[in-house]
Amino acid sequence: MPRRIRRRYLSRRRRPWRRSRVSLRGTQITLDGTIDASGSGGRGAQLGTIGGGGGGSGGIIVLDTPTIVANGSLLLLASGGGGGEGSSTAVNGVDGSDPVDTGQANGGNGSSNGGRGGRGSGNNILTGEDGAPNTSISGGGGGGAAGYIRTRVVFTNGKVQPPATM
Repeated sequence: MPRRIRRRYLSRRRRPWRRSRVSLRGTQITLDGTIDASGSGGRGAQLGTIGGGGGGSGGIIVLDTPTIVANGSLLLLASGGGGGEGSSTAVNGVDGSDPVDTGQANGGNGSSNGGRGGRGSGNNILTGEDGAPNTSISGGGGGGAAGYIRTRVVFTNGKVQPPATM
């Protein structure tokens, strides 16, 4: 009698990245406001821990249409978050910032003597910065990298970060 083999498929597993995905399809899409698939800022280190948390990477935005009407206030954002600051023996590290515009999200940088967190992607820079090391206490977390924006048209209005790929 043959043995039954059970297989695990990726579709059955929990995929946390699915929360950072936006996909719009149609013959024409009108965009006004913000579509944000950015990563979050990393957590600052707690007292006595090994370092600040890394910033989350950006997600994916797909706009699959031959015509996009974009108003000037449009913001498409898939940037990485800032890394968390390392802690000292007496002070917790500061959390990294979430991206709010096309600039780089700041890493945590407070009053602890731990390493500062690296900035996230932004300003057409696709990678996050390294966190600052601190050999005596704890280092900062690295900033998150950019996500991906895919579209079939070139945007003339609004702000897009990272630059869209056609």
